[in-house]
Amino acid sequence: MIVFEVIDVNDNPPVFDQSQYNLDVKELLPNDTVVGTYTATDKDSIQIYYSLTSEPEGFSMQSLTSPNIIVNKTLDYDTIKQATLTLYAQDTAFSPPVEPSFTATATIQVTMVDVDNRPPWFQPCTLYTDEWGTMCLGTGYTGRVNLTQQEEGPLPLEPGPVYAIDGDSGINEEIQYKFLSGNEDGLFRMDANSGKITMTRAASVEGSIQLTVLARQKVNVFQFATTSVTISVRTVNLNPPRFEKAQYSGFVLGVGTMALDPNDDNLPLRIQAKDADYVGGVNPAIGYEIVGKGVRFGPEDMAVLGASLAVLLFICLVVIGVLVCQLQKGETAWKKITEAFRLISWSRVEGGMKEGVQYTKDAKDEVVASSRVQDR
Repeated sequence: MIVFEVIDVNDNPPVFDQSQYNLDVKELLPNDTVVGTYTATDKDSIQIYYSLTSEPEGFSMQSLTSPNIIVNKTLDYDTIKQATLTLYAQDTAFSPPVEPSFTATATIQVTMVDVDNRPPWFQPCTLYTDEWGTMCLGTGYTGRVNLTQQEEGPLPLEPGPVYAIDGDSGINEEIQYKFLSGNEDGLFRMDANSGKITMTRAASVEGSIQLTVLARQKVNVFQFATTSVTISVRTVNLNPPRFEKAQYSGFVLGVGTMALDPNDDNLPLRIQAKDADYVGGVNPAIGYEIVGKGVRFGPEDMAVLGASLAVLLFICLVVIGVLVCQLQKGETAWKKITEAFRLISWSRVEGGMKEGVQYTKDAKDEVVASSRVQDR
């Protein structure tokens, strides 16, 4: 009996079931994660060996004899969105070369899939990338409103309106907005979907208002970010200050004393002006001063007045001396004495100064209030 052994020779190439494949791969997968398996077949039933080229880099075969494709580095969607892989299957070892040898080839088009790993990014911003990843750095927003005036429509802000985008551009989830702090008195309103800020009434206090705004994803509310909105409330000087009365009157008890209210001598005379640019008319920047042509005695005037009083006093003394002499001689009637005392009283009233009373020339002074607020 003759036995024949049929030896299988390598006369068939390996074959993939497709020449081209499409593969979706999520970003940020750990190294050595299997992302796809592509097996070639060979009718000769021998061991198949695999190799892979990747453009750009980031993928490789799990082993020479395994059809599994793995990622060999961290892939970021913002860096790599597409990749082309060329997969080789060979029915002999790659080294050393053996003949005969057959090879099959397949192309794999990889599409990177963005994952939800970033919070909203307020715009505009500057992108900053380091070993921790990519960040969006913004400076916040600023705006100005006028005191006692309600702004119509959305507030104009710098560098632009409050606006945020999903940091994962491949997902681009819808963003919602709200105030976190700074709007406890309800002066402003924010549209939850657009982020536009409007006023509910006019601002009543000058200064700066610090608002904190939250932007979060509508579905994944755990992805959020905050920014600052600084609103400067400024005064616009449109109206002059006006006194509450057209004319004021008061009295003083002496030099250096406070002017008192004639209706109640226990209260000081109060002169007040109001400014229509401020709520309630109270403008803390209003200043007061007295202007006019009021005349006050100088040193020379006081010297002349003193000399005049000295002359009058001398005359009075002379008259008194004459009267005394006449009385001593018994030749003066009581009528003369009465006339003499009248002369003395007239001299003291008309020519001199009474104790405790301040005399000044008749003059008209005017109190003027001026607002020292300038438009800013």
